[in-house]
Parts: sequence; C-alpha cells; structure tokens
Amino acid sequence: RVLNVEHNGIDAEAVAHICEGLSRNNGVHGLRLSHNPLEDEGASAIAGALCSNTSVRDFAVLQTGFTRQGERVIATTFVDHLNSTVENFNHIRLVGGGDTLDISKRHRSGHGNPELYGGKIGYHEAAFIGDRLRTDLYPDNVTLRVLNVEH
Repeated sequence: RVLNVEHNGIDAEAVAHICEGLSRNNGVHGLRLSHNPLEDEGASAIAGALCSNTSVRDFAVLQTGFTRQGERVIATTFVDHLNSTVENFNHIRLVGGGDTLDISKRHRSGHGNPELYGGKIGYHEAAFIGDRLRTDLYPDNVTLRVLNVEH
C-alpha cells in the first residue's frame, strides 16, 4: 500500500494527523508527501512517524518547504539509526538486494528532473546516504553507483 497525497496543499497540521495514523499502521509501504507546504513543523511529525513505523520502504518529501532545520529533523531518523527500513528516499534508492545505492535519478540531466531537485542533495538526503553506507550498521557492502558533484 502506498499513501500518496502529493500536490494536495497539505500543511503541517494536516500531516501531523496523517502521521498519527501512520505511526499506528504498519501496512503502509510507501509515503509520498511531496509538493505540499509542510514546512519545518511538518518535518517533526514525519520524523516521529518514521521512528515508530517499520514498514515504510519508499518515502518522498520533495518540494515541501523544509529549511535546513526541517532537513535535520528528518536526517536524525537516519543518523541516529531510528529508521533502517527506508530503501527509496526522494529517488535515492537501495537496489540490487540492498547492495547498491543509486542516486542516478537525482542527476540534473537524463532521468532526473531539475525542477524537482534543483541539482542539489539536501542535508536529510546526505544523511540517508551516509547512514546506508555504514558497514558497521549494515552487513552488506554498499557500492555507490552514481555520484554527480557538478554545480
């Protein structure tokens, strides 16, 4: 099951209600909240839901109005190892049985969409990448397939 509420004008208060339900429902495997004015307050509710929900594998929060503060709140769930189940975060994904970290969909050309990504990886996305590369936490070695650092 995927909960897709992208482009719905959902704000921080509304996402808090959604996340309250999500924290008690492990049947949702995909959470798509992109293109909503969630702001930093919404990031807190989302982080709480990610910490308590162990079923979400596919998670997207693109164009949600997060500042660096909101990105840090989301990043904490990855850095503090509070969530290890997400495999696809804002089109940064684990593939090949979890042994490859693919960020090629984030590239400005080709399949990537510069309107969605702006060619930048946010703090929360960098934290996700860093966490998933940690061999002390994950038994398999993860290879980075594509990394574009052009500006």
